Amino acid sequence: MTRFNQTQVNNATETIDVGSGLTMDQTYTALAPTGLNVVAGRIPTVGIAGLTLGGGFAFMSSQYGLTVDNMAGYELVLPNGTITNVTSKNEDLWFALRGGGNNFGIVTKFSYKAIPQGQVWGGTRNYTVDQLEHVKEAVVKFQQKKDTKAALNAGIFYTPNGAISSAVIFYDAPTPPRSDVSTRSFVDLFNSLHFINSPPTARGYFNGVPIAQYSSSVIDAIVNQTLFWGAKLSALDENTFVAATMEPFDSDLFSHGSDSAYPPDRSQAIFPTAVTFTFSNASLDATVARALRNYSDAVTAAAIADGQNVSHAAVYPNYALFDTPVENMYGANLPRLGAINGRLIQRM
Repeated sequence: MTRFNQTQVNNATETIDVGSGLTMDQTYTALAPTGLNVVAGRIPTVGIAGLTLGGGFAFMSSQYGLTVDNMAGYELVLPNGTITNVTSKNEDLWFALRGGGNNFGIVTKFSYKAIPQGQVWGGTRNYTVDQLEHVKEAVVKFQQKKDTKAALNAGIFYTPNGAISSAVIFYDAPTPPRSDVSTRSFVDLFNSLHFINSPPTARGYFNGVPIAQYSSSVIDAIVNQTLFWGAKLSALDENTFVAATMEPFDSDLFSHGSDSAYPPDRSQAIFPTAVTFTFSNASLDATVARALRNYSDAVTAAAIADGQNVSHAAVYPNYALFDTPVENMYGANLPRLGAINGRLIQRM
């Protein structure tokens, strides 16, 4: 797919076409001279195709919604080989492609609504484990201030060298409302972000834990589970790496779009906490997967105890553990998605 690598700004329709073979850093670099942008991913090496087809959370999601809420169309190769352009006029495929994954054909080009992009403020800050209480307070306060230009990814990491916390801070303007945090172009900030990563050759699993609000008790559960499982698994594999990233957004996050495959329920905002376990010993595959499930269940239980309605909240497809039932991602939308897929197969 890497040959589908073009970007094109369509001034007349205020849209941007992006080839499905591009990564996020390639996309943003190509758009930098235009003064325009797309609502898409936050990790440089992530492919724009998977990000978009799975739903898509962005630095600008509190302003504009998910990536699927900012689509104008898709160039799609159907299972029978027919090439078609899907827009909102194609009701079923429009619904399915916005969050339903790669189950309906091969997308060769995405058309996004163009948004204006000026200078931004932000960067990365790292914190030692003794500062975790301050990080927790910052996440709680961040949610209390309704400023849709602001975005925060706050992580807690158990590494072979010990525990650490990191925050990626973003503000969609040259000056924040009131180090490596500074005013710069969007693409410069994006390319400067450094993440605390596991070794590149590691084995690993990741999962998304749906959270409605990062309260103090929920954050405590995330921190405690990260440190507990990091220490426990490190006793079995010295290369263990456990990470959790909290992703708070505006409470109106899901109000920016219409019905789509994901999210199946737009009545309340759900934040897709990303949890990653990596290791090097292949004999621990089942043990680590089970530990990640236990971690996720414990954080969900803490959210429910906090009064949050997340017992049946949809798991973000792009973060879901490999054996997550599709019902847990698509909820009441699953029968419709199955019917759409079935009709496509019948046309082969």
